Amino acid sequence: MSHRIQKVSSVVKRSVSSVINSILKEYTKEFVSVSDVIMSPDLQIAKVYVSVQNEEVWNKIKSYLELEKSKIRKLVGNEVKLRFTPELRFFYDDTLDKIETIDKLLASIPKSE
Repeated sequence: MSHRIQKVSSVVKRSVSSVINSILKEYTKEFVSVSDVIMSPDLQIAKVYVSVQNEEVWNKIKSYLELEKSKIRKLVGNEVKLRFTPELRFFYDDTLDKIETIDKLLASIPKSE
């Protein structure tokens, strides 16, 4: 990934994160965090990975995000000065689920003395 794409990704991540948190306050009290943003090489599409408590919460949050997608994109476009505001695509970041699974596996291993 080029340096420019990484830089734009970082700026978009910061902007999307603040916009999402301010918008979702109206809908839910769940903790929502943008864990990563991956930009397409032409900077037209931003894959936004959202971290939430579990997949049930994600299904609820995703519907709110889809409902407010155009508003989020407009606000991000106001903050991030690019020729084109990238199309936002939201994805569930399942890292927390993976960590929980690993913790359970480690806890199930008998401790040797």
